Amino acid sequence: MTRILTFVVITCSLAFLALGIMAMAPTRAAPAAAAEVDFPTGYRRWTQVRTQVVGPASRFFDNFGGIYTIYANDLAMQGYETGVYPDGSILVQDTREGPMTDLGVSAGAQKRVDVMIRDHAAFPTTDGWGYATFMGPGNRTVRRFAQTEAATRCHACHTRSRAKDFVFSRYEE
Repeated sequence: MTRILTFVVITCSLAFLALGIMAMAPTRAAPAAAAEVDFPTGYRRWTQVRTQVVGPASRFFDNFGGIYTIYANDLAMQGYETGVYPDGSILVQDTREGPMTDLGVSAGAQKRVDVMIRDHAAFPTTDGWGYATFMGPGNRTVRRFAQTEAATRCHACHTRSRAKDFVFSRYEE
């Protein structure tokens, strides 16, 4: 009986010791989920940076064909002035159908809304820029792809404009 009791005491002691060691061991944090970029409400009241028609002859027609307008919030406007976009800068490209009418080309239904937001803490692998594309008229929730794909789908292209802090457009008064 004393042998069984001794065995139980030793086994329990070892179990508690193991639990104590495990509790003291450094824990590995789970990898953080990639931050997602939300739809920026009210962007059409921001500064209009530029508007452009992308016609069928353009190599960008399949993705951006129609009429697109770029909007910038106040922080992004600072970036246009200084060449460095501070955290909180948001750029939005609103692309609409561009049907030809008897009056010329006019903005039609919304095709997509592309968003760039600067946040170095949230998007460290893409030089501080987060990206999102919302497809279809008035769509504020369904993204064309997840933020985890942004490095290959968006940022890889924007690296061509690294010297301009990854922004292609320019503001002209």
